[in-house]
Amino acid sequence: MLNRATGKPKEAWNGANNIWLNGYFLLESCSKLFGFWDQAGENSPLATIERILLAVKESSIALVNYLSKQLPAEYQTIGNALSALQDNSVILPDFARNVSFTDLTRQAMQIVFAYLARTDVGNACSLIPIVAKA
Repeated sequence: MLNRATGKPKEAWNGANNIWLNGYFLLESCSKLFGFWDQAGENSPLATIERILLAVKESSIALVNYLSKQLPAEYQTIGNALSALQDNSVILPDFARNVSFTDLTRQAMQIVFAYLARTDVGNACSLIPIVAKA
């Protein structure tokens, strides 16, 4: 359907991806677009995780939790860890011990550490060695 409407499906999917990648809830009217996007296999778990990180950055706990539940089973561990980290930034040391260090987990730790540094400087200072190892 979308292919016939635009004649440029790749551009349409890139547009959908650009709309998707933000840290806020989207309007219900976007659901149909994202349904087509999913059916076409253009949405990926990594795009969802990238959006989760944007939601963490915006302190959108409800969106982080919602998106974490949308991840496929093989991504649930990282989704649940990001959700728990967003809900309670003081578990940053546990997060650092229990996940493997990837660009994604490093980025999540940096976002949460920056938030913690603004809200609890003493605790943030004590976590510098843990964050530095990531």
